[in-house]
Amino acid sequence: MSQKNLDCHGRLRRVTIAFRVSPEENAAINERVRLSGLTKQDYLCRRSLEQDVVVVGNPRVFRALREDMCRISKRLLELNGCSEESPEFWEAVKYAARLYHDLMKFGEQETEHA
Repeated sequence: MSQKNLDCHGRLRRVTIAFRVSPEENAAINERVRLSGLTKQDYLCRRSLEQDVVVVGNPRVFRALREDMCRISKRLLELNGCSEESPEFWEAVKYAARLYHDLMKFGEQETEHA
């Protein structure tokens, strides 16, 4: 028998909610889930309930962020002055940059308190 799916308060999760998204929206959601370190279910629950998504730095999150920053960096190097990039790309750039900045700021605070 499979393990019961419980929320953070120990309540059984037995209601299913589904909705349709475009392939671009799906990619953006998956990217943010990957960078959060949460499961997709937990990420979507927190975001839909307007709760903060707190990213806890761990090797998986840092690896995902590093891969994201490398992908963004390569794409930016490919762009020339007259080309336009999709809005989804710029949203990914802003999200990854904000996350990277916050993680670096958190790391500096940890160093100061040590």
